[in-house]
Amino acid sequence: MRLGLAAALATSLAMPIQAATPKDALVMAWNLDAIITLDPAQIAEVNGGDIMGNVCDTLVTLDYKDTSQFRPKAAESWSASADGRTITITLRPDLKFPSGRPAIAEDLAWSMQRVLKLNFGNAANLTEWGFTKDNAEKTIRATGPRTLELTLPEPYPLQLLIYGVLSGNVSAILDREQGEKNAKGDDLGNNWFKTNSACVGPYRVRGWTANEAVTLERNDVYYGAKPALSRVVVRHVPESAAQRLLIEKGDIDVARLLNSDDLRALEDRKDIRVEQTAMHGYIHLMFNTTDPAFADPRVRMAFCYLVDYEGLAKTVMAYQGVPRNSVVPLGAFGALEPRRDSPSRSTSPRPRRC
Repeated sequence: MRLGLAAALATSLAMPIQAATPKDALVMAWNLDAIITLDPAQIAEVNGGDIMGNVCDTLVTLDYKDTSQFRPKAAESWSASADGRTITITLRPDLKFPSGRPAIAEDLAWSMQRVLKLNFGNAANLTEWGFTKDNAEKTIRATGPRTLELTLPEPYPLQLLIYGVLSGNVSAILDREQGEKNAKGDDLGNNWFKTNSACVGPYRVRGWTANEAVTLERNDVYYGAKPALSRVVVRHVPESAAQRLLIEKGDIDVARLLNSDDLRALEDRKDIRVEQTAMHGYIHLMFNTTDPAFADPRVRMAFCYLVDYEGLAKTVMAYQGVPRNSVVPLGAFGALEPRRDSPSRSTSPRPRRC
């Protein structure tokens, strides 16, 4: 968003879809310029993470009907010891990589250990719980073909650990054999995984050309429901106007980066529908408080008074999000109900959070 907000906004993904789509393929337009890798251990931006979410299953996933709840994915079950320091994860018995090789707990342990050893930004999702590159092999262990144990230095609430670790990229199961076979030096296959996939998931990466397109192909040995689409092509189209033109002409099936004006213009068309799906994200304004001007809380308060939250929600943020007063997005663990977290709810002339 071009305008800074003092209140957090829970963003929504708006996707107009062409009515007449091919039966076994789909073409989507999106902005791919931020993607530098397809390695789950390194991905740090939304677009690459979203695409690879269709390639590499996590152990646990959010319940899309109630995103405060979890449901099993690659994991069949999980439990905590009485002292809360040992988490035991049991994998499904029917997990396979696209090659057909069974995926086992050794692959999962290696995958999570390599996140720590490579030490990209995603490693923080493990180090904040006490896991390190030095203790990785002792604290993340396969204790059986389908069983993984995580040993924590101190007990944490299981639901928080599920949300922070088991439902994120760091729990993706990579093919250890492929990673070790294609490793260069001590990169643990990172260079190979940048453009290739060997994960447990509904799709596999068929090809990726930077700033052009990513092609996904159905994984026919996937344990879950067979994807209806055999191929998905994500094209790099960074401009909203260009995406709108393509979908109006029928050259793409999904336009995923349309601004509010273009979405509003397309909503009345019978051959296109606009869909919105809640996402765990927010748009906000941050201040560099080392700057003397912004170090003054009165200046930051002035920005709070300046922002017309409801006006933004009805104009440039229409279809994109709703005003929030906290940084916890709707549906996330710990989020306040909408009626308790609206910037316009306060009866005081002073915004409740600035």
